[in-house]
Amino acid sequence: VLRTARQALRVGRGFGTETTGRWKVLFFGSDRVSLKTLEKLEENKQLVSSLEVVCAPDLEPGTKGVVKKFAEKKGLRVHQPEKLKEWTVPTDPSFNLAVVASYGQFIPASIVKCLPFGGINMHPSLLPKYRGASPMQMALLNGDTETGVSIIELDPTRFDVGRILLQRTKKVGADETYKTLSEELSQLGSECVIQVLNDFETFKAKAIDQDPLVNSKAPKVKSSWGQIVWAEMEAKEIYNRWRAVGESVGCWTQYQDKKVKLIHIICPDSPLVQDVIPDANNSDNKDHKAGSMLLNKKHAVLSIRAAKGTWVHCTLLQFESRRVLSALDFANGIRLQSSS
Repeated sequence: VLRTARQALRVGRGFGTETTGRWKVLFFGSDRVSLKTLEKLEENKQLVSSLEVVCAPDLEPGTKGVVKKFAEKKGLRVHQPEKLKEWTVPTDPSFNLAVVASYGQFIPASIVKCLPFGGINMHPSLLPKYRGASPMQMALLNGDTETGVSIIELDPTRFDVGRILLQRTKKVGADETYKTLSEELSQLGSECVIQVLNDFETFKAKAIDQDPLVNSKAPKVKSSWGQIVWAEMEAKEIYNRWRAVGESVGCWTQYQDKKVKLIHIICPDSPLVQDVIPDANNSDNKDHKAGSMLLNKKHAVLSIRAAKGTWVHCTLLQFESRRVLSALDFANGIRLQSSS
């Protein structure tokens, strides 16, 4: 099968004419991270002659994810198997490659091996770093200043261990959150997928194994990642937690037995921080315990004491199941005295 596949690829190296080398892709993806790759595949019709979509089942009857909505809008056939192990790859058309991007389930060997070229996966990290479901969140959580995308071969036995076909790096801004990072890496990853498909045989010939000694894990996000413990966490760690999960499970703390979400935190590198940070030498401030709050009315910022004398600066907060409040409204609601 491999020899036949290589021969077909050589015939269609330019992918600009009707040849047997044009791709017939079975796409696996389920969320916004995968959507950009699907869009690129769909618009490159001279590169991809056939395209069908496999995505997660609807969460509730009548609901549709972004991938399914896009596929139906473009007239693409959609498959939503409950269990991939029990699912059979369609034979009409005869697909020759799987493209996977943020699908969420393991693609079994029964699927990979029945496709002449196997499959490729777009993973938003510099593998083998951050193998798993939350690579972008982990990069932000750890305060990484650089990340990227990897296009790898699908391995029929384990997640995220295939040979690396292509990697591209990206700088991570100090104020970047999961939302902005995922948008940029999704775009970069989609471009890399097309680049690999345009010269597949070259990338296969130069593929490199992942170093098993430097791999790290990126497990599924848990709500506990957002819990703030003021006495144990410094401001930088709290800010990185907010960047990673503040827009999903949320960063939260307790105030008088009530759960409070920190909706927006100012970047510690922001010039504004120098104006609102409490004066540690002020006799009224230096003895504040972790979790203590000070309100800066001028900038409408609520400063909360964290570990080792550091401060977290919030502009928006929310009591559970209530509307989002400005720092000023929140402080007024709990009758907090202003520090300025």
